[in-house]
Amino acid sequence: MKKAIVTIMALVAFAVTVNAQNALGARINVDGGYGYGAELSFQHGLSDRNRLELDFGWNNHKHYDQIGITGVYQWQFNIVGNLSWFVGVGGNVGIWTSSSYNDFTLSVVGQVGIEYKLDAVPLQFAFDYRPMAYLIFPDDHYSDVDRLHLGALAFSIRYCF
Repeated sequence: MKKAIVTIMALVAFAVTVNAQNALGARINVDGGYGYGAELSFQHGLSDRNRLELDFGWNNHKHYDQIGITGVYQWQFNIVGNLSWFVGVGGNVGIWTSSSYNDFTLSVVGQVGIEYKLDAVPLQFAFDYRPMAYLIFPDDHYSDVDRLHLGALAFSIRYCF
């Protein structure tokens, strides 16, 4: 866990020095009655219309917790002014923990959302939806979880720099 945090911090530090189109904040999700979670969210702009989002966090789902990292490549499309929408594809690597088991998971994720950047202060607000399909999944331990997860709605607030 310590190595993962140091690696994430090093990636964020590198990204900050390479490009000034970055944002750092929190992503809070509610999983349609099944659970909830919170993530540290970092966005790194690659161009005016493309970026990478890296989220590190914890999610709760009925009988287990998940700690994981999600990376998404996103395309942005302007609606009007500072309002835009985005769509992306990526992956998630996680560890599920319960009272009896610790299991590794790997999944493919999609993401679609809408965001608004304030002019007066460098803040970004976003709502998004992120479904996922598990590629590596501990079937025998978590029978109440589907391989295709229909996703969670999330609210994000990030500081832009």
